[in-house]
Amino acid sequence: MAVPRRCNMVACCWTRSSPLLLLTPFGERPVAVLTLQPNWKQIFIGETVTMRCDIQGGGDSDWQYEWHNNRKLVYSNKKPEYRISPVYTSNSGSYTCQGVKGNNISKTSDAVKLTVSALPVATLSVSPQGPLYSEETVTLQCDIPDYTDWTYYWYINNQQFSSQTSETITISLPDQAGQYQCLGKRTRRPQWSNLSSSLPIIVTALPTASVSISPQGLLYSGKTVSMQCDISMYTDWTYSWFIGNNLKSNNQPSTTLTSDKEDVFTGDSVTLSCTVESSGWKFYWYRHRPDSTPVTTTSGYSYTLSWVSVSDGGQYWCRAGRGDPVYYTLYSDPVQINITERPVAVLTLQPNWTQIFIRETVTMRCDIQGGGDSDWNYRWYKNSQSVISFNTKPEYTISPSYGSNSGSYTCEGVKGNKISKTSDAVHLNVSVAEPWRLSDSEL
Repeated sequence: MAVPRRCNMVACCWTRSSPLLLLTPFGERPVAVLTLQPNWKQIFIGETVTMRCDIQGGGDSDWQYEWHNNRKLVYSNKKPEYRISPVYTSNSGSYTCQGVKGNNISKTSDAVKLTVSALPVATLSVSPQGPLYSEETVTLQCDIPDYTDWTYYWYINNQQFSSQTSETITISLPDQAGQYQCLGKRTRRPQWSNLSSSLPIIVTALPTASVSISPQGLLYSGKTVSMQCDISMYTDWTYSWFIGNNLKSNNQPSTTLTSDKEDVFTGDSVTLSCTVESSGWKFYWYRHRPDSTPVTTTSGYSYTLSWVSVSDGGQYWCRAGRGDPVYYTLYSDPVQINITERPVAVLTLQPNWTQIFIRETVTMRCDIQGGGDSDWNYRWYKNSQSVISFNTKPEYTISPSYGSNSGSYTCEGVKGNKISKTSDAVHLNVSVAEPWRLSDSEL
């Protein structure tokens, strides 16, 4: 056991060759304190983190600072800050720091855990799936899980679609075929998503119809001939016959498809109506392609999509059928249903003070995120009761304010028959500064 050669209240010197310990006048060893800046619970890849090491009780100068990650030395510097920019998941770990001054070493700081999270991943999907043909329209959707309020960026063959920022886009084939990717950006953390994997949109050549005749060989006047139209690989075709270049009518009834709405937000409902001149029909409803399997069959002429999501968007067709075997009408012309994420109302106070005093002025601003900048009207609510049912401006000013104006406020945007999501509530508290100077009405 080593024995001190000399001791006093300021320092102890040991005869062993181990490092000397610098002590305070009261015999305490300086303590390293490690802090993160910013001190967020979750750090995302690409952000910047600064670790600061303060030596308490050891003076302010001449220290050499050391940082350890999982007890392994990762950085040493004369400055008390260790900056990691950008951070990656490999920077995660349990960090400590200590100060070194000559032969003196401070106490090691308490451990601070740094967790670097991966950015959310954008996933790209296409509808309809399967072979895509010339003259079709295709809907692409960019999904980013766990977070909201994204502005979407789209790329074709590594070139940005500058005008496209919504979660879904509709493209026309073959002009816009290519390799597609997407990513998201927003004002809150995480600010960016990872870029999606590349999704190829490839145009498939239409299958070729072939006609066979029975019986074959030399044909005589008055004989009966059967002709068959074969289209390989696919089913559910409606066939048209031509004599020369002229279409031969098959006398099928026609149908007309209409929709009560064509541009809607998520959560709305859409009703499609399929009309045919006579009665007794069942109705078959198709999405994306008329030669696909029906999405549903109804006994009535209408089909309602309730509480729609973005993936419900696209082109719809209908036709009717009756009898056994079923005799079908012609397919209707398509109707395009465009569904976008419902915009979000965000309510802020100006000034954004937690406490407002009587007679002060407060302005509430309602911003509609994801809904464009124009043509919105605004509704304001206090404690879930309407206070302004229609306003063309996004601001609501209370001047002067009184105690009766206290309450929980929300707002929403209205554009025609479309309504944004209601904002989160903001509580306004109007306090009495000097109650003896106020009238009963002001209180």
